[in-house]
Amino acid sequence: MRNENGFGCVTKMKGNRRKPYRASVTVGMEKVNGRYIQKRKSLGCYATKSEALQVLVEYNKSNNGIAPNLVLFEELYDMWSKWKYPDISESSIRNYTNSYNLCSILYKKKVVEITTDDLQYVLDNSGKNQPIQERIRILFSQLFKYAEKKKILPKGESDSLLFEVKINADNTNARPHKRFTNEEIETLWNNYQQFDYCNVVLMLIYTGCRISELLNLKKENVNMNGKYFDIIDSKTKNGIRRLPIHDKIYPFFEYWYNLNNCEYLISNDNDKHMTYERFYDRDDSYWKSILSELDMEHTPHDTRHTFTSLLTEAKIDDRYIRRLD
Repeated sequence: MRNENGFGCVTKMKGNRRKPYRASVTVGMEKVNGRYIQKRKSLGCYATKSEALQVLVEYNKSNNGIAPNLVLFEELYDMWSKWKYPDISESSIRNYTNSYNLCSILYKKKVVEITTDDLQYVLDNSGKNQPIQERIRILFSQLFKYAEKKKILPKGESDSLLFEVKINADNTNARPHKRFTNEEIETLWNNYQQFDYCNVVLMLIYTGCRISELLNLKKENVNMNGKYFDIIDSKTKNGIRRLPIHDKIYPFFEYWYNLNNCEYLISNDNDKHMTYERFYDRDDSYWKSILSELDMEHTPHDTRHTFTSLLTEAKIDDRYIRRLD
């Protein structure tokens, strides 16, 4: 009976030998004349076939059954994310996850068969702007470096694959950020009592926070008496900052602060932490429901663009704008 693909193999060597059965496994791939071939490792020779098979069984148990030449892109991502995600922030996890969601064409492809052209195709057809494409490229680099570490790819193959992958800065499908118009802001003010979480949209516009910063803001970092709050966890070093609470949106902060015992300022219907997915990234998210009802089309990042535009129109010095944003 033939062993399962990737399990390893037992071969009987010629001649009159005391231990004629050799157990061997694939431990990686190497590139020879432009083609990948299996790099095999001998686990020893044994007197009987059953002994050799038992060695293969034990080897596969200790190595989690990884067969380098058969690992799919989606399997590589699964292995890497289980190793990587416990040690990084929620915002970083979200960025990696969103990037991975744009790589569906690669999911069922064997890692050893992925080419530079495959990676370039993902970027060119992502419909995303330059920063998002760069995140996808970073994900590729992380995954393939991990594949090298696990001997799924030859050492140095990650750099070789990514060397010619270019960011498509002229991607015509990428949506530019656009500010909320004064009329749209007025509409939000006129309807915030009608729609749940509409006040959060206004909080984003009047603070310039990233959506992740506001949703991850804990009450312990909000000073209601001093009318300010501290961002202590941000995607950039400059993102660690103190922001004032404008009088116009102070009642919104007061409402969320006193609403329940959730440690986070913004909570969901169950008085738990409001996640990015529930607020924005699902088809039935609060963001999409509110803006659809009000006949608007924006992304959360448009609130930051609006914040900066409002300060510029008010002739605020650029130095102060940079410190707030």
